[in-house]
Amino acid sequence: MNASDHEQSQPVFKRLKTVCVPLMGATALTASSVPTVSRLLSELLNILYDIRSSGYSLNEATIKYVFFPIYTLLNHNDSVAIPDQPLEKIFMVLNILCKDWWWYLELKDWDQLFMLCGSVIGGIGTKGKGRERADETKDAAAQCLLTLL
Repeated sequence: MNASDHEQSQPVFKRLKTVCVPLMGATALTASSVPTVSRLLSELLNILYDIRSSGYSLNEATIKYVFFPIYTLLNHNDSVAIPDQPLEKIFMVLNILCKDWWWYLELKDWDQLFMLCGSVIGGIGTKGKGRERADETKDAAAQCLLTLL
């Protein structure tokens, strides 16, 4: 990263930090933390949409910074235990990240994202539990999968 890229990324990083830090503090989902996590994911989406609409491409360091709380959230919770609305927002965040990330994405990470999207679309893990993911959640997973492909 040259000096110009670093100067351009600082305001972006500061905006993302206001959401990513609190999101890291709420990665273990409980009934009481779900509304906070959902709100933080909405804020993160708004910031990412704003960044993308300004024509800024996310660099690898910024992508990894945003991905870390998402990864931690997914890693600390069974995917079937994550409510539809937060999971939909997670896929929306991943979709935005993947638009620039595919340049840097390691094969093992691509594989994990591919399997996560596919499991939600295919209903893996929800069979026999009397619960199917909402169409909006499946659509968000499909959009992410399409971006990966």
